[in-house]
Amino acid sequence: AGAAALLALRAAGPAGAAAAFLFLAGAPAMQTLSRVGEMYSLLALIAAGVALCWTEPEGPRSRRAACLAGLLIGLGLGVHQTLLLVLPACAAAFGFRRAGWRPWAFLGLGLAVHLYLPIRSAADPAINWGSAQTAAGLAKMLTRHYYGGARLHPDRSAGIFQPSHWGPALVYAARLLWEQWGAAGTLLAAAGLFSRSGPRAPLALAFLLSGPAFILWADLDPGGLSSAAILEPHLVLPAVFAAGLAGLGAARLQQSYGRAGAVLLGGLLLVQSLRLAPVGAASGRGDYSAEDLGKGMARFLAPRSLLVDPDDQSAFALAYLQAVRAVRSDIVPVVFFRTWWGFERIKRRHPELLPAHEIRSGQDLLSAVVGKALGEGRPVFVDFPGKAPFGNFPMPGAWGYRLRARPPDRAAAAALVAAAVTALELDSNRGAPDGADFFSKHAGSFRTSAWSNLATLAQSLGRFGLAERLHLGALRWDPDLAESWNNLANALLSQGRHAQAVGCYLAALSKTESSQIRYNLGRALVLSGR
Repeated sequence: AGAAALLALRAAGPAGAAAAFLFLAGAPAMQTLSRVGEMYSLLALIAAGVALCWTEPEGPRSRRAACLAGLLIGLGLGVHQTLLLVLPACAAAFGFRRAGWRPWAFLGLGLAVHLYLPIRSAADPAINWGSAQTAAGLAKMLTRHYYGGARLHPDRSAGIFQPSHWGPALVYAARLLWEQWGAAGTLLAAAGLFSRSGPRAPLALAFLLSGPAFILWADLDPGGLSSAAILEPHLVLPAVFAAGLAGLGAARLQQSYGRAGAVLLGGLLLVQSLRLAPVGAASGRGDYSAEDLGKGMARFLAPRSLLVDPDDQSAFALAYLQAVRAVRSDIVPVVFFRTWWGFERIKRRHPELLPAHEIRSGQDLLSAVVGKALGEGRPVFVDFPGKAPFGNFPMPGAWGYRLRARPPDRAAAAALVAAAVTALELDSNRGAPDGADFFSKHAGSFRTSAWSNLATLAQSLGRFGLAERLHLGALRWDPDLAESWNNLANALLSQGRHAQAVGCYLAALSKTESSQIRYNLGRALVLSGR
């Protein structure tokens, strides 16, 4: 925010600096990403430095500024590749012909930071995203060859090639950006588009490419639960350029409309200042979601377990415990099996997992590894039941789901539930704190899922009292879980407690709309004589 203010100070004076600072510091994405160990706030600093170079007037200093911008972009691409979107704005600011070859040379010098990747790959780190020890491997890593290429999400195509998606995506982009800036910030940035001074054109182009165009290209589902969380880090970069526009807008209001403009500007800055988060708010210091997730795996997974295709939260938490704390090195995460380098990694680190026959695909590898482990009596777990290979039966436990070649009988299933319940009730998981981000809540959801799925299993075994207790445990972790309210009502209904079931069905309907839950409610009302 200070760098954005310096940019605006050079281009628009003190009023512009204040507007740029409040604009960027008040953006929720900037506040969130500045408090976690991510690269996006560093990306914002580098982007502000590039934009600062655009304020140099034509002449020798401008040519030197173009070289500095090239160096910063090269270095910044080592932070995050979305900084590529700034290159057209640099062309607008400096002009390719006027700048000559030197900025490109400095860009290449900055790109030399990527030579760290082969060095890192040679060390075979616990978490890696490919092998960069060859030129081809480095190219594949830089182009995200194994993870969807230029797409933000591997399961979504680039929206820029889907004209039918343009309208919803642009509406979604407008809503997201409005939530970030508010009315005052939006008005200041819009006023900046009409400024007659400063680097208006490159700022506007950089904002359009890194903001609305990027969201259009990403093509995430506007109604998806994770879409906003996935896009949030990518709202920091356009906010930097929009902050520069807000600074230019503040200067225009002050210079063009006299006292009225000054009064309006003062009001807008006051409103924007209210968006600043209190010092220390939601710092994340009390968020132990990732640590508790890792400890849960370490505590509840059986010796020599395989953890198949874990989510990032599970894989990272386990890798940290194993690499930093030397805890539970016997657990083997089966990850990256869909890529050739991942297969080579498994073959190098855990050759005992692989079958003797030829592997033809990632799915073939997964089925073969799981089948071989189960045949040898080795415990195999997944963190979600949908990840179980076809023909295997996931059984819920205190953490995750243990795969079995065939479902257990009722007595064995009852024993599994009893053991898992005892472990859960002795567990010290602290849960995600209020105000936690999407990923912390997702990490905490593993514990909620354990209570809920064990409750469903107990219910299927006719243990309705135990199921009630477990559903209440799930709701203690997540009171908004409509499924648990509905299942709790089913358990109560099975015990003849019709009036209490009605209340739980109503609670479920307050969390979500469902024709099935409405049907269940009607049945409970009939049984209760209402």
